[in-house]
Amino acid sequence: MRIAVIGDDDTFTGFGIIGIKDLYAVPAERTAVEDVFKTVLKDSNIGIIVISHSYADLIRDHIKRVNINKKIIPIIVEVPDKGATVEFDPFEELIKKAVGVNI
Repeated sequence: MRIAVIGDDDTFTGFGIIGIKDLYAVPAERTAVEDVFKTVLKDSNIGIIVISHSYADLIRDHIKRVNINKKIIPIIVEVPDKGATVEFDPFEELIKKAVGVNI
């Protein structure tokens, strides 16, 4: 399984440095982000989709539909954007979804 990353240039660069190959630097526009997200979803070799939080907000309704209808993979992980001021812990959300309660 591979990891795909969707975000801005900084997200692209950061994940590229650690060796991720499936990188998608996209303009912060709903249509562009949604098109790339749909393309990534069609790739059966992608097991994890990492998306920056602000980009996920642009397509929140689509992500919710995918999470409701999908099986185990792909796992969608949101990461904070560079300079983000919003307190958001993507791992807390994943644990809450998996276990059903906040830990």
